Amino acid sequence: MHQCVESVCNQSFRNIEVILVDDGSPDSCPLLCDELAKKDNRIKVIHKKNGGLSDARNVGLKSATGDYVVFLDSDDWWCDNNALMKIANRLELSQADVLIFQSKKYYQLKGIYTCRKVLQVECDENYIVRIQELMKKSIFVACAWDKVIRRTILADHNIEFVVGQLSEDIEWCCKLLSLDLSYTAIEDVVHVYRQQNATSITSNVTNRNLNDIKNVIAKWSNKAEKTENEPVQHFLALEYVLLCAITDKATGDEGKQIIKELSRSFNLLKFNWYPRVALPSKVRFVGYSVFRHLMLCAYKIKRL
Repeated sequence: MHQCVESVCNQSFRNIEVILVDDGSPDSCPLLCDELAKKDNRIKVIHKKNGGLSDARNVGLKSATGDYVVFLDSDDWWCDNNALMKIANRLELSQADVLIFQSKKYYQLKGIYTCRKVLQVECDENYIVRIQELMKKSIFVACAWDKVIRRTILADHNIEFVVGQLSEDIEWCCKLLSLDLSYTAIEDVVHVYRQQNATSITSNVTNRNLNDIKNVIAKWSNKAEKTENEPVQHFLALEYVLLCAITDKATGDEGKQIIKELSRSFNLLKFNWYPRVALPSKVRFVGYSVFRHLMLCAYKIKRL
């Protein structure tokens, strides 16, 4: 956590509000938060009972007063001391509702960094980029931490994270996409996303993870169909493909039921702005069962 907070306080852009949410941590984090706040008057600490990541973010958001907010997880950090300056300058020029920045992963056990190819975005003369462009370049993904959002957008539309739900960022992104917002992006890699090891994303996947994602996809695909919201549909198509690719984690009768119910969202494959959906969508004629096994194989050989 210390590295995270230090990377924020050392930013060249000084006009910031830092809210540390101690979510009932049993270790020395509460004391460390208080010590950091004593050293920097821009830091505000909130101590609360443990309620999970979603609840911690919601509590922090309610206390925020800035024009824009960003959710920085305690394991992650800014790798560029000018990150917030670059973000602030782009937001001032564009007056966009949402800014997306690029990140690299740090695998702690191996001590190595990996960075996806830095993607260039095509903005108009006001530095605004279409959501379709962001999806075609795989820049808009199911993360909250890579987005800087106008605070009043979240407050006025009561956009919060669902407490107790796993993969909460998926539904949160759907809420953003349900609104007519303006987007911009910076191409600089300014953030580090810490992971324990290369397989940590799927090593602990359970039926509950799969079921929560399945339910979010079903819920929001129905909403998007009624409102003819293409961005939401294309976003959910990507999540559907990625979910099918890890259904080997489903276990028992409950797992079989999850796999069966996933077939109901098979029609999402026609929404193929994302490269990871474009190719799989070409083989949807083989049917759900064969398609799912193809996605499982593609994931295992790292082609998805």
